[in-house]
Amino acid sequence: SPSPFATLLRRSKFASYDPKIGQVYTTFGGDAHRGNYGVKRPLALRTREPFITIASVDSLQQQTEWSHAEREARWIRKVAEVSSSPEVADGSDLWKKLGPNAKSQWKVNSDFALGTADPASEVEKASQDHIQAGIPNIDAMSPKQFQRYLESLRALRPAFHKFVEAERARTSKVQSSNLLEQSRYPTEIHKIFLSNHSAQRVNDPDSKILEQDAHPNGALTYTHLTKLEHYFWRQPLPGRVVGKMKTLTASFAGFNTRLPPSQSEGLQPIDWRSLVERGVDTGKGISKFRVSLMEVSTPPRVVGHKPDGISNMDVRMHVSSHGRLDMVRANPHLPWTRDYVSQ
Repeated sequence: SPSPFATLLRRSKFASYDPKIGQVYTTFGGDAHRGNYGVKRPLALRTREPFITIASVDSLQQQTEWSHAEREARWIRKVAEVSSSPEVADGSDLWKKLGPNAKSQWKVNSDFALGTADPASEVEKASQDHIQAGIPNIDAMSPKQFQRYLESLRALRPAFHKFVEAERARTSKVQSSNLLEQSRYPTEIHKIFLSNHSAQRVNDPDSKILEQDAHPNGALTYTHLTKLEHYFWRQPLPGRVVGKMKTLTASFAGFNTRLPPSQSEGLQPIDWRSLVERGVDTGKGISKFRVSLMEVSTPPRVVGHKPDGISNMDVRMHVSSHGRLDMVRANPHLPWTRDYVSQ
């Protein structure tokens, strides 16, 4: 039978600890006051909302190596308060690694409007995305991994030849069983073969391979808010236009955001010279803003020999001014509330 310590460890949250995965730990109440985080010894940290990352539970010096993680926890909270579903920036490293999943959309059934897309085209697009998703992403491979992948493909040449012959007998899309001649015709037969081969390897009862399914926004958020939900659940917050380059730069909720001129409502950046010389601000750059778009180019590298924090990530936030729009709304209440109906 397992020992009491093994049973306790398996039931504890610290059982998920892995030094190669950057995780943020916290504790509450009296445990926070005593520095008890579930490790071998109390930690010298006495704050109301403690957040830490642990590099080593027991080092060579018999010490627990940890560092502060309030910045990471606070940043995630701010994003959850103001943002909707982030998107992947086109052409970024994350966009290349995700492949066809980079622009996958969250399908939401709405009671307010009917779908406008053709169901047949949606089914065809879904099948194409499924074919693409089953193929290993060569853009995410290192040079050595790519060479090993090429060697494995060369070993599949006889099986691919049989697959082409079977497809030629089944459908008219395959023009020839000769691989050289067939390569002249633009078809998806090679992708279908690779997708089926990958599915067989993953679904084999004796297989030890896990299908990789990267999170579409680097695990920045797990919520899927529609534009309507984002409008009513994320209230506009005050901000200020602080500069202008190609677009206006607005300081909003602790972020340096981009404000397109078409959504600025005529706001002007701060006149820093007048502010320094006279100590007077015109106030023409103050308004309330909402997040209109959040793009993830480089997510933080949280898995590796030395996981990073949020310092090396690249996330860009676009906002729009809603200072005047909220003042002209005929009904300021939420649509599904009693106050909205009685207005």
